[in-house]
Amino acid sequence: MLKKYLSVDGFFRACLMNGSNNRKKRRTRWFSVILVVFLLGFFLVSIEAVSFLILVVLKQNFYLPLALRDKAQIESMASADAILADNAFSRELGWEPRSENPHGYRGPEKNVDDAAVALFGDSFTLAYSPIEQSWPHLLEVQLGRPVLNFGVGGYGADQAYWRFKERYLGTIQTPYVALNIMSENIARNLSLYRGFYNRRADLAATKPRFYPEADGRVVHIENPLRSKEELSKLSDVDFLKSIGEKDYWYQHFDQYDLNEMVGFPYSYYFLKALPYYVGRFYMHRIQDDAPYKDLYSDEEPVEILRFIIDSFIQDAESAGSVPVIVFLPNWMDMDDVVHKRKKPAYDAFFQQIKAEYPATFDGMSYFLPYFDRGEPISDFFQSRTDGHYNALGDKVVSEGFYRDLMAVDAERGLLPRDAGSANP
Repeated sequence: MLKKYLSVDGFFRACLMNGSNNRKKRRTRWFSVILVVFLLGFFLVSIEAVSFLILVVLKQNFYLPLALRDKAQIESMASADAILADNAFSRELGWEPRSENPHGYRGPEKNVDDAAVALFGDSFTLAYSPIEQSWPHLLEVQLGRPVLNFGVGGYGADQAYWRFKERYLGTIQTPYVALNIMSENIARNLSLYRGFYNRRADLAATKPRFYPEADGRVVHIENPLRSKEELSKLSDVDFLKSIGEKDYWYQHFDQYDLNEMVGFPYSYYFLKALPYYVGRFYMHRIQDDAPYKDLYSDEEPVEILRFIIDSFIQDAESAGSVPVIVFLPNWMDMDDVVHKRKKPAYDAFFQQIKAEYPATFDGMSYFLPYFDRGEPISDFFQSRTDGHYNALGDKVVSEGFYRDLMAVDAERGLLPRDAGSANP
């Protein structure tokens, strides 16, 4: 072997062999580097593509929703009323549906002087479509007198109260007037801009709100937009930041740096928000819960909702009408009772209001007899995704509301006892 390398011929053959091996090693190293760079690039491009798909195409993100649109698009949307959906802009209320009658209640014009009750609330009060199967219409049939349905989709209890002041006080007087509170309304009361709270909502307009000052006073903050034409301001992140200073949900999302414009690289924004997405997934999919429930243990939201209810009762009584407060449960509230065997999140608050004002009722009691017979929650809703009562759910509410109203009237005697087709 040593002779092989000692010979001139062997030496040159060895050098050539070593050079060939070195070239192979260098080619292998370069190939490995190129492969790693390619795989890394492919991974980064894939993450970016997936992030773009999720954040922009599918709009499954919790960054400010209008930040993904440019100003020209928003101005176009504003002129077409797309932001307001089927509603008209209202500086006093935020938005309000166009109505067939001059008073603003749902449906054709009625004899308001003969109406038994006026109802104020959100889409759970607006109720089922077609109108003939909605619980306010079924209640009207039972009472044998007009029922005025002032419910508006997407409203908080604050907007329902302001609509009561705007459309009812000094204009209409009915023996009874009801403020219907869907349990999640407590969250809507805390926002100046719907998009701060519901980051993927179709209805993304501004609204007034009640705001608790440090000295204990609750003040009224006006709608930050004065006209429909100013909807284009919603494309200005600086404007959103300015009104977000007194918006509960803006401050909430600010903890996760979600009050930003989304842009390239989209993967950066997706990965930055990942802790929030994971937490939300855990709450919704694992715990089957919702953040609004915690608000019933939070001093500020409870104080605001209490202020709204107290103001409604006081104003209604001053106008000569009997106020009625009804809490309307959603699917998750029913799930707490039926499957989790616990009281709904609003129960303690409801009991406090009930103790001070007896004409306060829990709509959960309307459904309990059906659950006791083993009927599933799904029987009473259009779907879990939609979240609203179906025709059967509305029928149950109309019957329960009728019983509660007639129980109140048994003491007041404001309605004729032969009214309607149902027994008191």
